[in-house]
Formats: sequence, structure tokens, C-alpha cells
Amino acid sequence: MLRVLTVLLAALALPVQNAAGRYTGKWTGASANGDFTIALQPSAGDWKCEVTFTFGGMEVKTRVTMVKVSGAKVEAQYEFDLGGNVLQSTIEGELADDRLRGKYRTVAVQNKQPVDQGDFEASKVK
Repeated sequence: MLRVLTVLLAALALPVQNAAGRYTGKWTGASANGDFTIALQPSAGDWKCEVTFTFGGMEVKTRVTMVKVSGAKVEAQYEFDLGGNVLQSTIEGELADDRLRGKYRTVAVQNKQPVDQGDFEASKVK
């Protein structure tokens, strides 16, 4: 019985381990689009995440404030400064065949007013 439970738990953990890596792709919003990069790394039972993207041809660095990986589902939240405005984006995506696809929404940190929303898609860098 213990052996069966161990094999079952190992099989359930497999998709989570496959999420680790660097993904590059594109984001498309209501009025803009650009490149998108996310790096996911397991760390002491949690996950570390780095996100960068381009806006108007310029690379924007972010400060990740939350990351969750559960099976093939990935959720992250990050803040960044864009032209003196502090914004917060939340991404929710799903991993399938080494591609991470999902949606994002961005709000102003100061008043939580919506700024933008759209889609992203990124492929795992091998």
C-alpha cells in the first residue's frame, strides 16, 4: 500500500517539476503588445519567479510579489513602474506541451483601477 501511495504521489508531482524553466513569448493587450519572459524555479517548497516584458520597445523589469504553481496551472503577480505610474499585473496561465498560455490583467497600484488586460503565450527555452 505504501509503495502504491509513493508512486501515486510521485506521478502527481511530475507536472509541477516540468513547470520549472524559462519561457519566452508575446503578450497582447487592448492597445499594445510586446515580448514576455517568465522564469520559474522551485525553491525550498515554494517557487521563485522572474518576469520581464517589453512595452514600446523598452524592456520593463518587475518585482514579483506572488507566485503559485499547482500542477499545470501558474499564477503570478508583479509590480512595475511605467512612466512614473506604479502598476500591478496578475497572470493566470496553464502549461501544456512546453507552452505557457493565459490571461493577464493590470491595475494601478494606487487605486486598483483597471489599466489593461489581454493574453500571453510563451514557449519553454530548451
